[in-house]
Amino acid sequence: MTRDARRLLLLVAAVSVGYIQLSVAEPAVSQPSYTKEIAADKAYIAEIELHTAAELHSVLKRADQLFNGDDFVAGSQPVQFILHGAEAKALQQNQYQKNKALVDLAARLSAFQVVEIRVCETWMRGQKIDAKTLPPFIGTVANGPKEKQRLMKKQGYTYF
Repeated sequence: MTRDARRLLLLVAAVSVGYIQLSVAEPAVSQPSYTKEIAADKAYIAEIELHTAAELHSVLKRADQLFNGDDFVAGSQPVQFILHGAEAKALQQNQYQKNKALVDLAARLSAFQVVEIRVCETWMRGQKIDAKTLPPFIGTVANGPKEKQRLMKKQGYTYF
């Protein structure tokens, strides 16, 4: 038995009898900071930087807090979510059981017109994702980055 194999065996034995306790730290995930005040008369677009399901869930929770808070005005423009990265895969119907909380939150906020979620068709083609695999409350847009630019420059949207 090699020296490394003996060390591994001793480590496993020490852990199994409780002599050593292992803890697994959650990976550090950088989240964008949101310091802007929300104004009822403005139109917002979600800022997704990391393109992860965790980040998408975090930004949706922020929209939910807005909806449940005093700042929400019924009839205001929904926060636009233009997805063009891996975060969109978490919303596919075949990922529902794994991402139930995320999908359910997105569906509820969409139903109350707090958010409007659309996925980039160009990105979906590159990933070989059919729009039919997305839940019915999620729309598509031809080109995500161009749509973001259009909303911000021509429609006056700002990052949420």
